[in-house]
Parts: sequence; C-alpha cells; structure tokens
Amino acid sequence: MHTRRGRALTAAAVATLLMGAGDARAQTETTPPVLDVATLSPTPATGHNGWYRTSPVTLNMTASDASGIDRFEYAFAAAGPWTPVAAVNGAGSVAISQQGLGNNAVRYRAVDGAGNVSAVRQTSIRIDTVPPAATWPMITDGRVGHATRLIPTRTDPSPS
Repeated sequence: MHTRRGRALTAAAVATLLMGAGDARAQTETTPPVLDVATLSPTPATGHNGWYRTSPVTLNMTASDASGIDRFEYAFAAAGPWTPVAAVNGAGSVAISQQGLGNNAVRYRAVDGAGNVSAVRQTSIRIDTVPPAATWPMITDGRVGHATRLIPTRTDPSPS
C-alpha cells in the first residue's frame, strides 16, 4: 500500500470545516439608534407662548446605539430634504435661524455607524424677531387730533 500524503488546507477551508458549509454568515448590525427628545436653547423661550424673539435657536439632539452615532439629520418640509449634522459622542446640534416657522414641525433623526436610521421625531421652533408695527389713523407728530373719533365697524358687537 501506498501512504497518502495530505495537502495543506487554506484558512478558509479550515473555517468551512469547523463551522459547517453554509453557516459562515456575516453578522450585520440592524438595530436602529435610539433617538432622544431634542431640546432647544436658549431655555426657556425668549418670548411668550414658546416663541423666540432672538435668533438663532439651537436644536440639540442626542441618540445612542451599539455601533455609535454617525450623524443626525433634520428637515423643515414633510418630504425633506434632510440636512446632515455631525455627531460627536452621540450628540449633535444645529443653529436654526429661519424666521416665521410658526407651528411648522422641524423633523430630525439619527443615523448609526452601520447606516441604520432611527424613528423620526419632530419639534416646533417658533422664531419671530420682527416687532409688530402699530399705526393709528389721524396721528400727527405723535398726537391724536381732536376731531378723531373711534367708529365701530359693522362687525363690532353693539354696546350693551
């Protein structure tokens, strides 16, 4: 009988034998990041009822994920476009200076290192730095003329 000499196996062949054919699958991270509720600064708002009379207002975002947070994204319109914001240690912020957002929602989300996207959250940022202009008919040099009278319009309720 002849003795058979064996061949050297490659590392891939050894891995296939040890793990079984077809069981060597790449494991990918598919869990989306956990996005926290954003905060606005300055806090509290500089005007009444949540309105900011100063600009910009800073949108502060935080999130966590096992593979790390790559970036945050925000959008003003319901269909985007998304604007990226760099993330450092799971936090990111952006200065919002757009006037007249009113009650429009600013949407934001987090993207982790594996490309998974968090659920979208939204907040309302109301900015109005323009003071109202008031006028009154018949004001001359800061004084109301003697002949000026207030005349109710037809939509005014009748006096009781």
